[in-house]
Amino acid sequence: MTPSAPTLPTAQNNVTPVAALTYIHGRAHWGLRPQLAVLGISMDDAVSAAGGAIFDLSMAGWEVTVVAGELDNPRPARILGADAIDLDTVLGRRRVLQPQALAISGALMAAEDRLRGRVQECLDRGTIEVSTWGQQYAGMTGDRAESTTHRLSHAARVFKQQALRVVRGEVDAVAPTESFCTRATSRSAPQARTGWPVG
Repeated sequence: MTPSAPTLPTAQNNVTPVAALTYIHGRAHWGLRPQLAVLGISMDDAVSAAGGAIFDLSMAGWEVTVVAGELDNPRPARILGADAIDLDTVLGRRRVLQPQALAISGALMAAEDRLRGRVQECLDRGTIEVSTWGQQYAGMTGDRAESTTHRLSHAARVFKQQALRVVRGEVDAVAPTESFCTRATSRSAPQARTGWPVG
């Protein structure tokens, strides 16, 4: 049985039970857990924007992978319950991560033509739910796109702060929410999402 994600702003624990072929650390396997890939310019970028959601979804049974353009240290991702891999390794494969949901830095999309083309293909097909943060991407428009907010659990705020300390040293208090622009899959209305992001 597919684990349920925490409650959405617009729906309640509605997770699509789909098995996805995932390539992590060079291994291919069929996973019955729902999967999220978080792609940032750096580990700092990914943790700052989505660290709370990474932790909460990991604790809810999701398989989460952080893909960083610059990966100096995978430990922050592991603190949050996620795997970590660098972007060049992922883009160098003919087959890449195929999760139910993607969360991507808008700045990374703007800087990486290789990534932008693949994400646009996902958007065109409407098979993967895509969320972005920061710089707006032109493809994130239409009636399936909307602003979404993830409200961090207390534990997520604690673990996100610990992960940020590994990246930066001392950090200020962690904000209680994380904001995204999310485009639902063509198979589901915004009221029937895969469970990402959560609130």
